[in-house]
Amino acid sequence: MKIPVVPVLICLFCFANSVVVAQEKVLTKLEDLVVPTLSFANTPLVDALAFVQKKSVELDPENTGVNVVILEPQLRNNPVTLRLTNASLKDVIRYTSMLGGAHMKTTRFAVTISSPVPEDTSAQSNTDAIEAKMKEIVLPGVEFHDTPLIDAIQFLTVQASNLDPTGNGGVNIVYRGDRETDGQVPVTLRLASIPMYETLNYTVQIAGHSMTVEPNAIVISKDD
Repeated sequence: MKIPVVPVLICLFCFANSVVVAQEKVLTKLEDLVVPTLSFANTPLVDALAFVQKKSVELDPENTGVNVVILEPQLRNNPVTLRLTNASLKDVIRYTSMLGGAHMKTTRFAVTISSPVPEDTSAQSNTDAIEAKMKEIVLPGVEFHDTPLIDAIQFLTVQASNLDPTGNGGVNIVYRGDRETDGQVPVTLRLASIPMYETLNYTVQIAGHSMTVEPNAIVISKDD
């Protein structure tokens, strides 16, 4: 008995093609859907991502959004504190997951959330645009006196939004650390007529932290 090889190969090709199309659709939505504003304060990761998934449906012209699945139950209640403006859905899920001690992965039908994997440092992202924007925003003056780092960062985030010459909501600043301990380190600093880039850099260094410029946000983390 002869097996009809050609039809089987055609079916396999069609399936493989449909998988690629499905994943490309998810990737497109992650890049194209933009969340105007978002704020979490010690929100459980499961609730934060449920909110993001619901928001993706509201923003999607097709009203389907993007599926988000937490694969590991122990991650569900990890607290997330985050504030973003005009961020792509991809960045929203990425930073929400990161602050919740998790890692996002895009599959053909959903974004899955699991424990972090070692970061690949071989790829270099283009961060010129956000760094240039930070240097264009000039603060007329700033003064902190024993101000908790997390409050100083919040103040600078608001100032970046108010002074952004493009009117696009300033710069997203993400704090990656324990807000109740490391985030309470006091900062005393007085500056005048200085770009936001240098202001933020000095602020976090005084508190024993570093900042990393990424394509769509600045991430603050405690020095090792």
